[in-house]
Amino acid sequence: MAANGSYNFGTVAPNTSYSVVLSTTQGTVGSAAPAAALPSSWVNTGENIGTGAGDDGSINGSLAVSVVISGVANANFGIEQKPTAFDINAGAQLNPGGSITVEVPTLTGTDPEDSSVTSFIIKTLPSNGTLYYDGVAVTAGQTITSYDSTKLTVDPADGVITVSFTYAAVDLAGKESPAKTVTMPFTDPLAHPIGSCYNSLQQMAFALDPTTAILPTGDPFQVVKVADLSKPSGYRVDAKVRELPGSADIIFTVEYIASLASSGANGAGWSSLATPPTSTASNGDGSITATYQDLETLTGLSSGQGFVRMKVTYGAVSTRTKVSGWSRRTALQNICQTVSMPYISYDLFCGKVDSATGASINLTTPVGSGDLKAAMLATGKSYCLEVTGGSYAGQRFAVDISASTATTLALDATSPLNTTSPIPALAPGDYVKLHPFWTLDELFDKNAFSGSNDPLTADRVTFYDNPTQTFKVYWLLDFSSIRQWVAEGDATLTDAGGRLMDPAEGCFLTARSADTSQIFIGFVRDFPFASPLKSGFNLIGGGWPMDQSSVSRGMTTALGFTGNGNPALADKVQIWKTDVTGLTSDGYSPYYLL
Repeated sequence: MAANGSYNFGTVAPNTSYSVVLSTTQGTVGSAAPAAALPSSWVNTGENIGTGAGDDGSINGSLAVSVVISGVANANFGIEQKPTAFDINAGAQLNPGGSITVEVPTLTGTDPEDSSVTSFIIKTLPSNGTLYYDGVAVTAGQTITSYDSTKLTVDPADGVITVSFTYAAVDLAGKESPAKTVTMPFTDPLAHPIGSCYNSLQQMAFALDPTTAILPTGDPFQVVKVADLSKPSGYRVDAKVRELPGSADIIFTVEYIASLASSGANGAGWSSLATPPTSTASNGDGSITATYQDLETLTGLSSGQGFVRMKVTYGAVSTRTKVSGWSRRTALQNICQTVSMPYISYDLFCGKVDSATGASINLTTPVGSGDLKAAMLATGKSYCLEVTGGSYAGQRFAVDISASTATTLALDATSPLNTTSPIPALAPGDYVKLHPFWTLDELFDKNAFSGSNDPLTADRVTFYDNPTQTFKVYWLLDFSSIRQWVAEGDATLTDAGGRLMDPAEGCFLTARSADTSQIFIGFVRDFPFASPLKSGFNLIGGGWPMDQSSVSRGMTTALGFTGNGNPALADKVQIWKTDVTGLTSDGYSPYYLL
């Protein structure tokens, strides 16, 4: 056979019937003809004598030829190469749950004779999902012509599964390729694959790095103070969220509420913000920051306190961030009032403990590709490790940054800010979060208060020191170009603005010159809060932005408090009268445990 496909048998006997067979096996003169056979991936498409269209009725690579007295021309065989399809392995994606469908990756086929392949056969169906084409369930063996990749979808069964099915490409001659497999793994959108506090859906929606639980820019959704002279205290309240833009599959909804006491399960009591973000800005890494401005103008949030969170919906699955909040407080002129910080700061890290040996916490798995020590050093702040889940939930410990490593946190066993001593060994699987301690400057903005060069006329913050059973006063020095909090009695007038605030401590605030409005912002704890009490007097804060009673705080005999019919022998709670009356009457209203 010539390279162009022509062949000639030369002289053959007239008036004789022959069979011409197309085969990859060389025939032997005098022996039976070999069976019809083609190279791999080639198929017969027909046989016919003559130049016109036609066939011999059986596509088998064999053609009957009758020679009379002259040669027979154009004994033709039709053959072609089969099309080729390809295995398709999709990347893991979140399972949308319910009856939500997702697009199947584009089926791919090539054919040497045709410019493109536009028909495919679905050979087998998935056992844990339903295939649809243009909204209609696909059947096994169905041929899809004029294939449109956007119309082939699958509704995966719920859970962590892998959907797979087989398909073949079909060319214009109706020949199909060998079957190939489409593989689509689905993950649980609410899972925490590396032990991060943020689940897979939140990591995707907020454009977080899924390889580490470190949050270099803090929590993706948080309340912030923005300078605005038209507002009390000179600040307004905005919410900012870092998110993945342009995904129609993900729905972001800001939810808000005036009082956490009204909060119920599955969003009960919360309202949804119907308006879009006030503005958006690119972060330069494929994510954007969306800003919702002036939250206090929302219906019901104008009373000086409010709470917001972000709901993320993907398919039939929804998840919500932790709650952020704000509280306004006015310090009345020359009236001593108690104050405490009810919120915690943003998280630098939030994840699950691998192991712990007292003051050393191994966080290798959730840290992943990150570096804890470098992240802490980069901020220049002092950090608190707060236990949010496990037997020691609610306990807090100061971090020794210098002794920490990329994946291990060293705790300062001697810090007075620790809530228990010695430091207990946390169990694998306990959840912890790492956030900065608030400082005196951060809680009491020195630019919002009135200072002086005389501690008797300057605004002041007073703490109670349990070990010495004495008050410690910080006053606002304002002299020449110096404006800073300093400790009363400190002749060096050292800047005390960096004083770390114990999350459980309360204080007295006195504005000397005028009423002063301040605003506290941060995150609401959704876990226990330890408030250590030492023998003697303690000035403590609430830990939550909610009204609390002695019973709700666990101050009962069942939990170790001492009751007695004699007030002199019973544990006491003393309420500062000014906080109750709002008047200038100083002093305490005592209550004892009977």
